[in-house]
Parts: sequence; C-alpha cells; structure tokens
Amino acid sequence: MKTITKWMLMAAFACSSTMVSAQVPPVAPPDLEYPAEDVLSFFSEKYGEAYPNMNAPSWGQTATYDYTATGDETAGLLVLRDLGWLPIALDGTAQIKSYEYVHVDVFCNEETMFQIGFHRHYPDTKEQYFPLIEKGTMKAGKWYSIDYPMADFLIEWGNNDAHYLRFGGEGEGLEYSNEIYITNFVCFNGEPTCLGGVVRESAGLNDNVYAADLQVYISGQNMLCKASENIKSVSLYNVLGQAVKTVSVNQTSATIDVADLTDGMYVVLVEFANGQTVSRKIVK
Repeated sequence: MKTITKWMLMAAFACSSTMVSAQVPPVAPPDLEYPAEDVLSFFSEKYGEAYPNMNAPSWGQTATYDYTATGDETAGLLVLRDLGWLPIALDGTAQIKSYEYVHVDVFCNEETMFQIGFHRHYPDTKEQYFPLIEKGTMKAGKWYSIDYPMADFLIEWGNNDAHYLRFGGEGEGLEYSNEIYITNFVCFNGEPTCLGGVVRESAGLNDNVYAADLQVYISGQNMLCKASENIKSVSLYNVLGQAVKTVSVNQTSATIDVADLTDGMYVVLVEFANGQTVSRKIVK
C-alpha cells in the first residue's frame, strides 16, 4: 500500500475555505424514488415543500433562511445564510420513530463543517446530530446525499419524538459556509442508498468514479466499505496519524470488525486495485 504521512492524515481532518463561483447549485440533486406513503417530508419539493407550518422560533436564532432554486431551475431549495444555528419548529412532534432512515441532500458554496439533526424540549432538552456530516466532509460545489439510521436516534431518545429541526451548532471549531442549500430532507422507510454519505457530481466539477461511488459507514461493531470497483485494501488511522488497522480485501465490498477500536474519529484510506486511493472519515 502507498505510504501515507502523519501530515497527510492531519490534512484530511482539516477544513479549508475554497469558494466556488456559483451562488446556487448549478444542477438539481438526485431524485428520490420512495413511495409517498413511506416518506415523512420536512423539506422536499417532490413530497411536499415542508412539514406543516415549518417556521423558525425566535429563541436562539442566529441565521436566516429562505427559498431559492438550482441554477438550472429544476429544484426548489431551502437556503441557510450566515449560519450559527437555526431551529425550525415542526408544528408539534414529528413522528420520526415510525421511520427507518433520515435522508438529506446538502450543497455548500465553501468547504465547511456542517451539522444537522433533531432537537426536543421534553421530557428533557436534547439535540442529536447526524455524525456523518462534519468538518472536512462538505467540500465546495458538490451535492452530498446522506442516509442516517433512525435506530441511532431511538437508542438515545427512547420513545420520544422531535420538536425542531436543528441546523448548525455552537461547538468548538465550527466554521460554516456562508450559504448552505438543503433539499430532500425526509424520513423514509425503504432501502438506503447513501449510508455513509455519497458525493454527487455537479456541473463543471469532475470527481473520479472511485471517490464518487465509494461508501464507508459504521454498522454496529463493523465498518462496511462498498464500491463498484475492486478494493485492494482498507486502512484506518487515528487522529494522530497512527495506523490502527489494515485489511486486505480484493473485492468490491468489505466488512471490517472495529469492536477493538476506541470511540472517536478515524481516517479510512481505501486503496483500489488500480493503485488509486480515496480517503473518508468515520466516527465510531
């Protein structure tokens, strides 16, 4: 496998600030194909513009939001500007526990750390963010599609539901793009296609097929890697740049036991059979 230095790994955790010229996404995000009866829509043009009476309460609001369209006028978008954090009321409780997954498509005009999740007030106040959307993963000018298992919320929240969508947060080091575009934000029952996050091509931007196609995500005590091309090996590095696990694969998918790893953030380096490498981040 190719040598990777500590500084290269640390760069994978870092966040730069690269502007793209487009002020709005040039093309629409992928179309969802789930039956309407299997979907709870928070904001989606296909399944209903928004959860009933979506509105931003006055408390805690440090951002603005409104609506726009993609550059090719094919999709309506929710745009967040100057984001610190923004709660959006769900007009009563959203029955998220009745669904298997959350899906969202996100586009940023700067590379950014971005948080999105649910908030509730009672019986106790809690926020829970999707840990797969974090610093360094949202690059400028690309659509990100993410599915997140609802079971991970229910472990923490039990039988309770959400009262607000929560965009952004006040954690240390959060630096947001000045414009963040969101659509297809729904809960759904069905087969997930974007576990771990999938980068979607946008007009004028040309990622290689390996990076765009690769899926890496945690399921229980395993890490799963999937791609359409043959994977030669998978290596995990901790935040200090130390290799903690390397596994030979030689097929298009792998299930890797990570039960022995401590909780935290890791860089996953995937080497394909042609010698090309792609990195991803995971949180265990």
